[in-house]
Amino acid sequence: MSILDGAVVRPFGITAVTIEYGDGIDPVVHDRVLAADRALRRAALPGVEEAVPAYRSLLVRLDPAVTAPEDVVAALADLAPVPDEEERTQRTVPVDFGAGEDLGIVAERAGLAGPEDVVTLLTGASLRVYLHGFAPGFAYLGGLPATLDVPRRSTPRAPVPAGSVLLAAGQAALCPVAMPTGWWVVGRTDMPLFDATADPPVPFAPGDPVRLVAAS
Repeated sequence: MSILDGAVVRPFGITAVTIEYGDGIDPVVHDRVLAADRALRRAALPGVEEAVPAYRSLLVRLDPAVTAPEDVVAALADLAPVPDEEERTQRTVPVDFGAGEDLGIVAERAGLAGPEDVVTLLTGASLRVYLHGFAPGFAYLGGLPATLDVPRRSTPRAPVPAGSVLLAAGQAALCPVAMPTGWWVVGRTDMPLFDATADPPVPFAPGDPVRLVAAS
C-alpha cells in the first residue's frame, strides 16, 4: 500500500505539494495523514524540507533548487504508511470555566439549558490534537459533540488572554498568546502552550488524545 492510495495530490506552487485524504474532521482520515507524515520523515527524501500535517491533508514543502514537485510525487508513490508505534497517553488540560465569558452564548446557540451543560459536554468529550497552526502553539482540537458545533462570531473580537480555551465551527482550540479571535471563549488554562526554549516547544503532538477538566 502506498501513502498515495486513494489520495488526491495537488501542486502548491513550485515549492510544495499537498496530499489530501478526505474532507472534514475525522480521526480515520487524520490517522492516514499522520501515517504519511511518519513515512515521509523516515524516508528523508532529497529536497524535501518539511511536512506539515493538518486535519485531512499533508503539505510537503520542497527546495525547488534540489528537486521538482513531480519528482517528489513519484517518490511518494513508493512510500508505505508507517503505523503509529508510540503509546499515546491521554493528556488533561485544566480549565477555569469561570473565565468562559461566552459560555452563555454558546449554550443559547447550541439549544442547551445553560452554561453548565456546555461545560459537561466539553469535559466529557474525548478530544484529539489535529494540528498546530495560525500561531506557534495554537492547538486545534477535534472530537467535540455535534451539539457544540456553533458558528464563529460574526466579527472578530479584541484580543483574548493567553491560555484562552476557544470553541467554534465544531472545533476547540488552545490559544497560546493574547490575540484577536472570531472564536467563542469558553474557559482559560494556565498550562504553558508554547515555549521556544523547550524541546519540543509545544506540550502536544498531532494525534495526542486530550481531555479538558475543570480546574479546582
